[in-house]
Amino acid sequence: MNTAQLPPVLVVLPDGQELNGLLHARLQTQRAWMYQVGLPTWQATTDQWVEPAQYVVWVPADYVRLLEGIVYDDILAQGLAPAVDAPTQGLEPVPAATPVVEAVEGAGAWRIERLPRERGRPGWNVVHVHDCEDADDGDILDLDQALSVVRQPGTRVCTKCGAAETLPPLM
Repeated sequence: MNTAQLPPVLVVLPDGQELNGLLHARLQTQRAWMYQVGLPTWQATTDQWVEPAQYVVWVPADYVRLLEGIVYDDILAQGLAPAVDAPTQGLEPVPAATPVVEAVEGAGAWRIERLPRERGRPGWNVVHVHDCEDADDGDILDLDQALSVVRQPGTRVCTKCGAAETLPPLM
C-alpha cells in the first residue's frame, strides 16, 4: 500500500501533543495491540538540504485515535497472517502465564521484580541474579523460568548484578 492509500489517524505523543499520521499496519503483541504509524517529519539530504519525510514507528493502540468517517477496513479487518495486502498481524494464542514455582536459591537462581504501571506507562519486569542488592523479595526463578520471563515483552535484565551474563542462552 503506498502512502497515498494509507488512512489518516491522530497519534498522541507522550507529552500529550497530537500529530496527524498515517496508519500502516496493526500487530498484536503479548501485551497489547500496536499500530504502525507514519508521522510527518524532515530529513537531511546528501546535498545539505532538508526534505519532507515520514518517520514510521510502532505505537500502542491507546495512543492512536481513529478518525470518524475514515474507512480502516483494509488495515484493521484483514486476516491474521502478515502479507502486503493484509497488514494486520495477530499472535498465535499465548498460553496462560505459568505460575512461578519457587526455585532453590543458589548459583542458578534469579529473582523477578514486577514494577507497576505509572503515569500511563505499562508495568514491566526486571530479572536479577537472586542475591542482587536491587532485587526485591520477588519470586525466585530457575533457569527455564528466568529465560521464559526474559523473553516476555516489557522485561529487562538488571545490568548492575550482571544477570545478562548468567543467562547465556539468550544473550
